[in-house]
Amino acid sequence: MRKILFILAILLLSVNVTFATPTKRTYNRLIHSIAYIESRHNPNIVSTNGLYVGYLQISKVAVDECNRLIGYKKYNYRDRYNKDKSIEMFHIIQNYYNPNQDINLAIRIWNEGIKCLLIKKERITPYMKEVLKLYNEKYSHIEEWCYKLYF
Repeated sequence: MRKILFILAILLLSVNVTFATPTKRTYNRLIHSIAYIESRHNPNIVSTNGLYVGYLQISKVAVDECNRLIGYKKYNYRDRYNKDKSIEMFHIIQNYYNPNQDINLAIRIWNEGIKCLLIKKERITPYMKEVLKLYNEKYSHIEEWCYKLYF
């Protein structure tokens, strides 16, 4: 009986790892691509209009939305300058609005906001082309690197 429970526990753990790691690998690569376009990986940059800040160029609206989605005020506007917290906010938004981890949708959500979910017609924007080019070419090695990190 103990042997069976042990085997079941190992199977359950391996299922969790299998499902968890593709998300991290896929989004790490995507985040690097988006961050390059948005800020050239500079967490202290501010957009010319002053509305978007940091590594992933996060707006105050996005910070408020993250706090709403998690149900309490975890993030403040200053957190937009923090690379790790910016990435956490990216994951919160994507996990809620893009649970199937569609890369094209992830890019659209980040660039256009959640209003893109109301538009049924998918379109390839110049921003999306730029991000996808980096995702497929410049940062293609990141997925492999992350794979080694998790295993």
